[in-house]
Amino acid sequence: MGAQDPTGTRTWPRNGGAHFIGLDLTAGHRLVDLAVLDAHLQIVRLESLSLEGALQVLLTANPSVAAIDAPQQTSAGLLSNPQIREQYGLKASGQTWQRYRVSEFELRRRGLNLYVTPQVEGAAPEWMRVGFRVYRRLRSEGYAVGQDGAGGPRWCLEVHPHACFAALLGKIPFAKGTLEGRLQRQILLFREGVRVQDPMVAMEELTAHHLLRGDLSLEGLCSHDALDALVAAYTAYLASQLPDRVTWMGHPADGFICLPANPVAEGYGR
Repeated sequence: MGAQDPTGTRTWPRNGGAHFIGLDLTAGHRLVDLAVLDAHLQIVRLESLSLEGALQVLLTANPSVAAIDAPQQTSAGLLSNPQIREQYGLKASGQTWQRYRVSEFELRRRGLNLYVTPQVEGAAPEWMRVGFRVYRRLRSEGYAVGQDGAGGPRWCLEVHPHACFAALLGKIPFAKGTLEGRLQRQILLFREGVRVQDPMVAMEELTAHHLLRGDLSLEGLCSHDALDALVAAYTAYLASQLPDRVTWMGHPADGFICLPANPVAEGYGR
């Protein structure tokens, strides 16, 4: 028998292969988005849940690989160290990039905008503090974090969905909140083999009549939050099943961000 899902609708296999989970966190004021893929990239779950509900899904799935859209820890301030700065081609006595984690510097220098994680947890925005608590909870439940957990039964890694989509696409995608941004992301996942609906099927329902009525439900097209959770889950799948397809960016002292491409471009534009 498997372990019962807290919703009562699914039984997780204890030895039927890993599940690959993507978690798109929020500041706790709204539901978080969760995606679960199986080893064939079928969508097992794709829904919005409370944070505790999403964590229960993670903790009930065993074995599992979870990719989380949040920093795993505060910045170690490595880029204020002259020797480390020189390793990354920065002027030893310079002031730029000092606040950034190495992973954040590596993405931003490629044109991929993302958060800046502070050195003190109390200075972080609420959604980051939620992320720190999630990683601590998972560690306490036996999850390894980052590359060191590869191959283990419980493993989590940090991702950044915008950077994931850019790495897969080879350029910066359209803004995720737009219709074209959602279509682009879902087409990309569909072509990568994730079992989402082909979004061009949804577009067949887009007619002048629907536009004039303001009826743009476009059934089968995922929300941008769901797409972020799905690309996180897909990155978890690649890191586990096809490790040569991913790149880890960062430093052991303040953590790595995993990208679903290898190699990654030196710069991303439109």
